[in-house]
Amino acid sequence: FLGRLSIRHRLTPHLLEAGGHIGYDVRPSARRRGHATAMLRDALPIANAVGIDPVLITCDADNIASRKVIEANGGLFANQRVTKLRFWVATSPQRPDDHLPALFADRFGQPTSVESLGGGQSGATVKRVTIGSTSVVVKRAKPAEAAFYEGVAPVLAAAGVSVPERLWSFQEDGLQWIVLEDVALPLPRDRWLADPAVLGALGRLHGFEPALPIMPGMYRPAWPDEMSAAALDALPAARRGQLKPILERAREESTPLFEPRHPISGDPNPTNWGIRDDGTVVLFDWERFSVGTAALDLAITIPWLPEEGAYHEVAAAYLAASASGKAAGSRPPRGSIPVLARQIAVAKVWNVAEYLSLTVVGGIEPSARVEAVSTEASDWLAKGVGFRP
Repeated sequence: FLGRLSIRHRLTPHLLEAGGHIGYDVRPSARRRGHATAMLRDALPIANAVGIDPVLITCDADNIASRKVIEANGGLFANQRVTKLRFWVATSPQRPDDHLPALFADRFGQPTSVESLGGGQSGATVKRVTIGSTSVVVKRAKPAEAAFYEGVAPVLAAAGVSVPERLWSFQEDGLQWIVLEDVALPLPRDRWLADPAVLGALGRLHGFEPALPIMPGMYRPAWPDEMSAAALDALPAARRGQLKPILERAREESTPLFEPRHPISGDPNPTNWGIRDDGTVVLFDWERFSVGTAALDLAITIPWLPEEGAYHEVAAAYLAASASGKAAGSRPPRGSIPVLARQIAVAKVWNVAEYLSLTVVGGIEPSARVEAVSTEASDWLAKGVGFRP
């Protein structure tokens, strides 16, 4: 017995607010093993067979694991009602990869080619669409991301933070779509670590004034106990006793890093940057735009499992690039290189723990690569590279 799954054909006023069409529960001893993600995935075609599409699913606002299970199955955040988050999840089979909303062709013309760009860990629908000699990026957006491009991106761009230009946004069949400038040239690998242009762009974002709005459904970085437990479950069983104190010490030290001091991108990893024809670097993934501290972003710019010197290198380059490229009206960066390097090291442990937890609670599909990464991460944590409790 793993748990319970229920599908409700009709919603009472209470279920419409705080219950939804599908309810699931996994017994405590079987949690953090991917069962909830699998249960919900298997329930969707059953709901579709009885004519429910999309389904409403809710979870407690502070239940990060449940939210990730819902989003891993395609859940799109709708709104929050008191203590409950409400999501809509499509139950119909996925359309062919070259499918585009009809309204797109009405405005831009018939595509000559459609290339799937994948959706990274979020699983979003992202396509590069070519119409004659022009290409654009078409993306199915969550409400917070759509709101970012409509209200926040133009303000950031005016302050020197390079964001893809939003060409159009629209709704079709209850889904939100955005059409963006195509920044097709990726950041070269030899610029992945401590690139001055990348760090300067982040410095302008972090120093932006005045405060930017908090949008409904916005990603909020955190390190709850549940994330540590799930991360440990992803590591080899023989290493968990050794690694648990390391994760706990890093979690305790990380608390100030999640204070909402200034805007952060949330996911400035090297593969999320492109280069315009004029050489300008552009961050093209803003799904996790949020508030926090610089160290959270800077840790994510460092490719996967770094050597100890990477933290010092990034801290020094960030402070130098931010000071020399400070945009008008923004706060100059503060802090010494050793202090910032330590914060980045702690944030990198958080970054790794978050990734590992997603392989357990849902959000990253199991694979041979994921299993190998878990082993690599356990070795890296055990060596205390850059983070020594």
